[in-house]
Amino acid sequence: MTTLKTITVSLAMLSILFMSQVVHAKSGFRFGDSESLHKLQDIDMPGPKGEKLYLANRTISKFIFLGVYLSDKGYVLAVVDDPKKGYYPLEEELIKKLQNAQQLPKPLPKYTISLWDYFLGYSLWIVIFIMVAWTIVQTIISRKMTTDE
Repeated sequence: MTTLKTITVSLAMLSILFMSQVVHAKSGFRFGDSESLHKLQDIDMPGPKGEKLYLANRTISKFIFLGVYLSDKGYVLAVVDDPKKGYYPLEEELIKKLQNAQQLPKPLPKYTISLWDYFLGYSLWIVIFIMVAWTIVQTIISRKMTTDE
């Protein structure tokens, strides 16, 4: 019985370590909001300061070391090669105006949030789920072994 608990605790700790290393390798440990711009296509329109722009969708993830929540913020015009990841928000009215001027495609390209982004955005809950599931399995095995004795 003690051996089973030791193995269980070891596996739980290894799974947490593995999960945190996967998240760290991709995105680093974070706390607070993390904004991401996902390029959809280049556009032939300069920004207000003459900078090159591309059409993107924006997501925000909330982190407490691991992801707690992922939010889709829609289309933006992002600045090419901007280390600060600058962008200009696109309201529905502005989108229609730019489409009528043929500066944005009509219709706008469809996008989906990747599974990896969802995985990172909700990674804290995934780890909690794995820990709870593992505890339930451990309890069932422990009770089974106790009743078999």
